[in-house]
Amino acid sequence: PLMAMPCQPGYSERMRHTLLLALTALFAGCTHYIEPIGGNTAKLRLVSLPGNTTEIRALENPRCIGKSGTLVAKLGLHVKDGANQGRSLQMPLHDPLPRAATSELNVRADQPIAMLFIAASGRGPKVADWSYPACNKAFTLIAKEGELYEAQFEQLQNDCQLNVFRISREKDGSYIRRLAGNAKPLKARCN
Repeated sequence: PLMAMPCQPGYSERMRHTLLLALTALFAGCTHYIEPIGGNTAKLRLVSLPGNTTEIRALENPRCIGKSGTLVAKLGLHVKDGANQGRSLQMPLHDPLPRAATSELNVRADQPIAMLFIAASGRGPKVADWSYPACNKAFTLIAKEGELYEAQFEQLQNDCQLNVFRISREKDGSYIRRLAGNAKPLKARCN
């Protein structure tokens, strides 16, 4: 066991320190988003269009773009077995989107969360002679308990855009997307 190493003969202090640093680095690089267990939650669908490789990372500070934390999802049409890729919580309005470019997760409600979409460049439409640029956008959201949200990231010819919607049920039983008033774009950089 790791805890027994300091007592075993042959291990120098430097060797134990080096091993501990290596293990810390190994596990730090493998951290993935862990959904909240218990407490107030909401559902959030992450969408990356047109399907270029996109990482979504949690931001440590929900007020500015700074150090990104855990990998929330890795999406894209050419991504195989990305983190939380294609995950479904049976949310409504799942339109005919490729599963490889979407992910549905439970998120903590009643407290700010922030995420950063980081998209790779990619070929434009088959009939176009341009490419999608690499770009990134971030948002913050204070989700309300039990509500449904969708963060839609889209790469365009010269830019990208990010919209966060609240999915709500109408009186007739149908569902509709409306811009979420409790979501804001993040543009400021942390000091």
